[in-house]
Amino acid sequence: MEGKLFLNGTDLFNTLKTKRTVIGNGFTLKSTDYLETQVFRLGYSYKF
Repeated sequence: MEGKLFLNGTDLFNTLKTKRTVIGNGFTLKSTDYLETQVFRLGYSYKF
């Protein structure tokens, strides 16, 4: 039986974000929205 260990991750440095500014009557809203959260996966697969 032979297996493989794997590790992967997405958006490690939080670069997938959108910045926006909304200007209204008497207020200004600045926000940063993250499109995808950081995800890390560790697993092991094998065939038998």
